[in-house]
Formats: sequence, structure tokens, C-alpha cells
Amino acid sequence: MSKKLAADIKWFEVQAYSGSSNLWALLEWQGYGSRDWEGIDPDSPRGRQSPWHDGGINDLIADGRFEEVDVQFWYKQSGSGMKLRDLVWTTGPSIVASTGFIETLRSIRATGWVAKETELRLKNGDVLTGWWSFAATSTSDTDDIRCLLNQPNFAFRMKPHVLEALRAAGHADFESRVFNSSVYEEL
Repeated sequence: MSKKLAADIKWFEVQAYSGSSNLWALLEWQGYGSRDWEGIDPDSPRGRQSPWHDGGINDLIADGRFEEVDVQFWYKQSGSGMKLRDLVWTTGPSIVASTGFIETLRSIRATGWVAKETELRLKNGDVLTGWWSFAATSTSDTDDIRCLLNQPNFAFRMKPHVLEALRAAGHADFESRVFNSSVYEEL
């Protein structure tokens, strides 16, 4: 096999590195975060959210429905790791991606995803710009990027030519492995 990926591979499963030396981030938004509940009705869609699919802001962002989020949101460092990579581990279904990752997807006109620029806030108060809330929105095998299964998750799939383009551009600093559907057959 040359440097090109094997022709018989249809999908790669992709996710951020989750080791403790890597920066982890949690989704926060205006009125939520740092345990600031003031002014938020806990029974509203913006109420106390779990980090997984709950029909609220977490889901809207993970689904890439950014236009429906009516408050400012960002990601805040959690844990002590500081290593930044092209994808940042978020411990939930939303994904944070670097500008280089997003620009590469745009340059090859990859389909099946959306992104919105966001901030990555560090514990020390520094705000890092150039980060994106990324969502794999497709459940179709005809797109270049798609949800891992049929809903947003911390991992997603991409076709080999997308991974090749990201590697060539130097923006493939994330975990990737050949997608094996048999692993998920009983889910």
C-alpha cells in the first residue's frame, strides 16, 4: 500500500485524543456554566442540562443547529491537560475543531458537516480564538462526513479522501481508525 489509503476502506472513525495531557473542554453558555444558574428556568430548554442528549442546548449544538441557539456559548477547559490538537475532547456529543481542520474541510468541499466559530476559554482566564464548534450532521453514506451511527456523538466518520486531505494539510492531529460496523451492530 502506498501513502494513499487502501481503496477498499470506506470510512474512518474519528475522535479527539482523550489522554490526560490533552486539553479537555466542557460546553458552557450564557446563564450556564461555573454553576451560574441565575435567570434560567430549570424547566426550560436552557435549564439544567445533562452533557448528553436532552433536547436542550447541548443537543442543538451537537446537531449543528446553531441558528436555534439563542445564547452565546463557548467551551471551557476542564482537567489539567494543556496539549491542543486539531480536535478537542469535550466529554459530550459536541466537538471542538481547529481552524486548520475546518479550513481543510472547506477547501475540499467536504459534505455532511457544519461549524460555528467559538471560543475556547482556559482556566487561567485566557481566551483562545480560532476554534470551532463542529457537528457531523449527515446520516447518509453519500456524504464525506457523517455521524458515527445515526446521531451526534464524540466520534464521527469520514471518508478516506477527507483524512488524506487533512493529513496533507497537517491537520490530522486526532485519533482515527478504520470504521468497523460490526462493533456497533448490537447497539
